[in-house]
Amino acid sequence: MAMEIYNQVIGQQNFTMGATVSVVLLVPAGLAFVVDRLVQRRQYALVSAAARPLAPGRSRAVQALLFGYCSLIATGVVGIYLVIVLSSIVSRWPYDFALTLKHYRLDTAGGYTALLNSVWVATLTAVAGTLITFAGACLVEKCRTRASGVLYMLALLPVSVPGMVLGLAYIFAFNAPGSVLNSLYGTLAILVVSNLVHYFTVHFLAATTSLKQMDAELENVSASLGVPFYRTFWRVTVPIALPSIVGISMYFFLNAMVTLSAVVFLVAPGTELAAVSVLLLDDAGESAQATAMSVLIIAVGLLVRLGYWALLRGVTRRTQAWTTSTAPPDVGRRSQP
Repeated sequence: MAMEIYNQVIGQQNFTMGATVSVVLLVPAGLAFVVDRLVQRRQYALVSAAARPLAPGRSRAVQALLFGYCSLIATGVVGIYLVIVLSSIVSRWPYDFALTLKHYRLDTAGGYTALLNSVWVATLTAVAGTLITFAGACLVEKCRTRASGVLYMLALLPVSVPGMVLGLAYIFAFNAPGSVLNSLYGTLAILVVSNLVHYFTVHFLAATTSLKQMDAELENVSASLGVPFYRTFWRVTVPIALPSIVGISMYFFLNAMVTLSAVVFLVAPGTELAAVSVLLLDDAGESAQATAMSVLIIAVGLLVRLGYWALLRGVTRRTQAWTTSTAPPDVGRRSQP
């Protein structure tokens, strides 16, 4: 159906039919919401005073089989990346394999400015998206009100809207003459908002899943002891959910770096993005420069991924030690008379 929207809007310039098909796409989202609410009634907390995560046993045969399967898939993925890297450092792929770095000049389609814009937009998306997503998840899961179900359903809707439709909707909404939102059109702010809405649902579900694993009695005990809710939130909820928060921030950043479907309609002179530059360079016949820009995007993503990996490892060691802690060996000796 997303392809049908593309054909109607781009191929036939039939915006009305494209909007109609977009509305039809919301029906599966509504059905998924109903199924999800039914499944949630059977969920229970995994983090409580008497619960510990299950540590499954290890089988060398199973691990060897899974390692071989994953290695096969990884080899195919790495092979694709190697072709991209090689095509960016040879004179003309696949005819002239003389090594050169001339394709990295990137003097068209925004050049290195587009890459810096992408990093800046991805950073803003990661910071703002993580705060808004986690706050929304806490509002739905911790503050149980009559509006929680409606808010939850609205949070699931963006995943059913194709990015291209979202970009077209932003054009109509933000580029309307006389609109108060018109000031955002043609700026990096509208790109941040587009990315946040486009990827909100997946990260919202990750945050709610993390909060569901916490026993609701934690807040009740804190309230009975007279501890303010914000102190419980900061000292208990956030540390337990911190690995999920870091993961949400990472995926917001990476998705914002490579997204194309929505922002392709929203970029303007001075706000070019690296992913859009790849498309424009390839359309202009500059395939080598397009692969060079792709390599730079991959390099930024890998560096950020490694940084998040180190951060997540430190956060897990500091805040999740209780999940693997065991009684010290001298407990028995201290208990003896």
